[in-house]
Amino acid sequence: MAALNAAMSEHQGEYVRLVGIDAKAKRRVAEVVVQRPDGKAASVSAHAASPTHATSSTAPANTGVARLSGDVVTQVRQLLAQGCQIGMEHADARRFRASAWSTCNPIASNREADVFAGLENCIAEHAGEYVRLIGIDTKAKRRVAEVIIQRPGQASSNGSARPAATHTNSPSASAPSAPAKSARLSPETVAQVRQLLAQGYQIGMEHADKRRFRASAWSNCNPIASNREADVFAGLEACIAEHAGEYVRLIGIDTKAKRRVLESIIQRP
Repeated sequence: MAALNAAMSEHQGEYVRLVGIDAKAKRRVAEVVVQRPDGKAASVSAHAASPTHATSSTAPANTGVARLSGDVVTQVRQLLAQGCQIGMEHADARRFRASAWSTCNPIASNREADVFAGLENCIAEHAGEYVRLIGIDTKAKRRVAEVIIQRPGQASSNGSARPAATHTNSPSASAPSAPAKSARLSPETVAQVRQLLAQGYQIGMEHADKRRFRASAWSNCNPIASNREADVFAGLEACIAEHAGEYVRLIGIDTKAKRRVLESIIQRP
């Protein structure tokens, strides 16, 4: 979406069209004019090559508007692209404090539209409760992400997509340590970092001002060579302090597989 917005801004007064490409079959499955010289938007169904592809491409956008923030939609797509399964859990305020989560109806499908529909159903069914998104590596039989997407008093995710580990509110996770009490890092971020480190992942950070964020052009913060908690938290806080007024995101990196397992925005302008 950021790249589309950047292209439309760069080519104002021109036609811009979106192209959906089946890389395996080496063919286009959709061509949609998204900007006209007069500024009017075209119908999103224009030149759709097949009803199946048109439905699957538009469904996530529609479902993502009402209840799911852009950050949550992006994270779900990243997890699906990594071959992860999506799950959900919910808890009222009392059970949340005890870290006693209950499972929502499982999502058997990996289709984006089905996953987004399942997430929205869980949110709607458990309004007034905490709801969290689970990313599951089925091969390794472990969780790679836990993100709270609804809190009591929210109609939907507020867009922060803040990660939370399984024991975010357990006594061990909220032990009085300097990082956990940091004014700059939320308890959820602290818990997520600890979970990533426990799984053997490396922590990275990126930042972007508003213009570069819209273009999805992130820059790396100073790398953290150590896996010690204190060093990692200090590195995160330094990046946040150095880039106040910008977006900052936390990166979880599987160095063996050379891939990212998590991207989560922890600061906004």
